[in-house]
Amino acid sequence: MTLDGAAIARRLQRMMHAMQVNQIELARQLRITQPAVSKYLQGRIPPADVLLQLARMSQVSIEWILTGKSGGNGSRVSEPLAEYKASSRLQEKIVQLPPQLREKLESLVDTLAGYF
Repeated sequence: MTLDGAAIARRLQRMMHAMQVNQIELARQLRITQPAVSKYLQGRIPPADVLLQLARMSQVSIEWILTGKSGGNGSRVSEPLAEYKASSRLQEKIVQLPPQLREKLESLVDTLAGYF
């Protein structure tokens, strides 16, 4: 089977529209560059790890992203969108912290995890 990069790009545009994100915001959430997102929107097929993240973010199957067809076997990626967005926002804030604070935060989280 040959994958159609232009058709994949159209589906990515639909996903971005549904998620209400632009190229910069999508790149930030995927932890890739905006030029990489631009290439995907021009027909370059994203690598597997990016496809997986996209499927989770938009609650569609990788099969749908690649082919436009839904698998009848419940092949959706089942991570709730709200949880992914919250996790993504938290990750963005943590990355902006100075390295020393990130280390202290990690230690705090480790300590808290020991209580639960």
